[in-house]
Amino acid sequence: MNYILKSILDFDKKARLKREEAEKYLNEIYNKVEIEKRELEKAELENAKLKLKDIEEGFKKGAEKRLQQIQQKNDEVLAELYDKRNGMFDAWVEEMYKRVLADG
Repeated sequence: MNYILKSILDFDKKARLKREEAEKYLNEIYNKVEIEKRELEKAELENAKLKLKDIEEGFKKGAEKRLQQIQQKNDEVLAELYDKRNGMFDAWVEEMYKRVLADG
Protein backbone atom coordinates (compact mmCIF):
# COMPACT_ATOMS: atom_id res chain seq x y z
CA MET A 1 0.00 0.00 0.00
CA ASN A 2 2.85 2.37 0.87
CA TYR A 3 4.38 1.56 -2.47
CA ILE A 4 1.21 2.58 -4.33
CA LEU A 5 0.87 5.76 -2.27
CA LYS A 6 4.54 6.60 -2.81
CA SER A 7 4.16 5.98 -6.56
CA ILE A 8 1.14 8.27 -6.71
CA LEU A 9 2.98 11.00 -4.80
CA ASP A 10 6.05 10.63 -7.04
CA PHE A 11 3.86 10.77 -10.12
CA ASP A 12 2.10 13.87 -8.76
CA LYS A 13 5.45 15.52 -7.98
CA LYS A 14 6.73 14.78 -11.52
CA ALA A 15 3.48 16.10 -13.00
CA ARG A 16 3.76 19.33 -10.99
CA LEU A 17 7.37 19.80 -12.07
CA LYS A 18 6.42 19.22 -15.71
CA ARG A 19 3.57 21.70 -15.34
CA GLU A 20 5.88 24.30 -13.77
CA GLU A 21 8.41 23.78 -16.57
CA ALA A 22 5.67 24.14 -19.16
CA GLU A 23 4.38 27.34 -17.51
CA LYS A 24 7.93 28.72 -17.29
CA TYR A 25 8.50 27.90 -20.96
CA LEU A 26 5.17 29.50 -21.89
CA ASN A 27 6.08 32.66 -19.96
CA GLU A 28 9.45 32.79 -21.72
CA ILE A 29 7.69 32.49 -25.08
CA TYR A 30 5.24 35.27 -24.17
CA ASN A 31 8.12 37.48 -23.03
CA LYS A 32 10.06 36.86 -26.26
CA VAL A 33 6.97 37.60 -28.33
CA GLU A 34 6.39 40.82 -26.40
CA ILE A 35 10.02 41.89 -26.88
CA GLU A 36 9.88 41.11 -30.61
CA LYS A 37 6.58 42.98 -30.85
CA ARG A 38 8.12 46.08 -29.26
CA GLU A 39 11.16 45.85 -31.52
CA LEU A 40 8.94 45.56 -34.60
CA GLU A 41 6.83 48.50 -33.48
CA LYS A 42 9.97 50.55 -32.88
CA ALA A 43 11.35 49.63 -36.32
CA GLU A 44 8.04 50.45 -38.01
CA LEU A 45 7.87 53.77 -36.18
CA GLU A 46 11.39 54.64 -37.33
CA ASN A 47 10.50 53.69 -40.92
CA ALA A 48 7.36 55.82 -40.75
CA LYS A 49 9.37 58.77 -39.41
CA LEU A 50 11.87 58.42 -42.25
CA LYS A 51 9.08 58.29 -44.83
CA LEU A 52 7.43 61.36 -43.31
CA LYS A 53 10.76 63.18 -43.36
CA ASP A 54 11.21 62.31 -47.05
CA ILE A 55 7.68 63.49 -47.84
CA GLU A 56 8.23 66.69 -45.85
CA GLU A 57 11.48 67.40 -47.70
CA GLY A 58 9.72 66.79 -51.01
CA PHE A 59 6.97 69.23 -50.12
CA LYS A 60 9.52 71.80 -48.93
CA LYS A 61 11.48 71.53 -52.16
CA GLY A 62 8.29 71.86 -54.19
CA ALA A 63 7.16 74.85 -52.16
CA GLU A 64 10.57 76.51 -52.42
CA LYS A 65 10.60 75.98 -56.18
CA ARG A 66 7.10 77.42 -56.50
CA LEU A 67 8.06 80.34 -54.28
CA GLN A 68 11.07 81.04 -56.49
CA GLN A 69 8.85 80.96 -59.59
CA ILE A 70 6.39 83.36 -57.99
CA GLN A 71 9.20 85.66 -56.85
CA GLN A 72 10.72 85.62 -60.33
CA LYS A 73 7.35 86.46 -61.91
CA ASN A 74 6.86 89.21 -59.34
CA ASP A 75 10.28 90.66 -60.16
CA GLU A 76 9.50 90.54 -63.88
CA VAL A 77 6.15 92.30 -63.44
CA LEU A 78 7.71 94.88 -61.13
CA ALA A 79 10.54 95.55 -63.61
CA GLU A 80 7.98 95.92 -66.41
CA LEU A 81 5.99 98.42 -64.34
CA TYR A 82 9.12 100.45 -63.56
CA ASP A 83 10.06 100.41 -67.24
CA LYS A 84 6.59 101.67 -68.19
CA ARG A 85 6.72 104.33 -65.49
CA ASN A 86 10.17 105.45 -66.54
CA GLY A 87 9.16 105.43 -70.20
CA MET A 88 6.10 107.54 -69.51
CA PHE A 89 7.69 109.80 -66.89
CA ASP A 90 8.84 112.40 -69.38
CA ALA A 91 5.41 112.43 -71.02
CA TRP A 92 3.71 112.89 -67.64
CA VAL A 93 6.04 115.73 -66.66
CA GLU A 94 5.43 117.42 -69.98
CA GLU A 95 1.65 116.96 -69.65
CA MET A 96 1.66 118.41 -66.13
CA TYR A 97 3.85 121.31 -67.31
CA LYS A 98 1.38 122.07 -70.12
CA ARG A 99 -1.58 121.94 -67.74
CA VAL A 100 0.08 124.20 -65.18
CA LEU A 101 1.06 126.72 -67.84
CA ALA A 102 -2.36 126.54 -69.47
CA ASP A 103 -4.04 127.33 -66.11
CA GLY A 104 -1.58 130.05 -65.19
